[in-house]
Amino acid sequence: MTEQETSKPWYREFWAWFILAPLISSVILSSIMVTTAVKHGDDQVTVDYYKKGRMINQDLAQVDVARAKGIRADVQFDLELGDLTLALAATDVGYQLPQQLTLFMEHPIDENLDRVIVLREFAPGNYRADLNRKPNYRWYLRLLPGDASQPVDIDERAKQVDPDIWRLNGEIDFQSTTGVLLTAL
Repeated sequence: MTEQETSKPWYREFWAWFILAPLISSVILSSIMVTTAVKHGDDQVTVDYYKKGRMINQDLAQVDVARAKGIRADVQFDLELGDLTLALAATDVGYQLPQQLTLFMEHPIDENLDRVIVLREFAPGNYRADLNRKPNYRWYLRLLPGDASQPVDIDERAKQVDPDIWRLNGEIDFQSTTGVLLTAL
């Protein structure tokens, strides 16, 4: 061995990098994974799950009201114009249709994409609203009468039992269709 080979700095040695490379790469990859987990964590579990669980019976009662009145809605999305039209019908002859409806569009993965759309009646049984953003992929839909977009305390809502409040449910995948029939599921 020559004197020049023995005096190489440590970072020019093959074995130093052979040992350090896996350690450095594991630190970098684990920091990327932790950052991703923190930024894009599951938002499926809510903080007030107990209160929301108590509301299940009332939600089922709303579906029963819609079923008893025979309410159904045909929702059509015009993605080019950014319009949403809805045709509401009820088999109960004595039921008077509301002047506005609230459509909750819930994204199955990211709750930050959820939308609340208030539809106004422009003709008897026909409603319209503008879409702020063009939806894509799959969404869950819930339709309620009136302007239900205002936040309501869950405990206060549990005390209110209104026989005129109903709910329709549905789901749409914008990759295959732009319309859906909402029913009392």
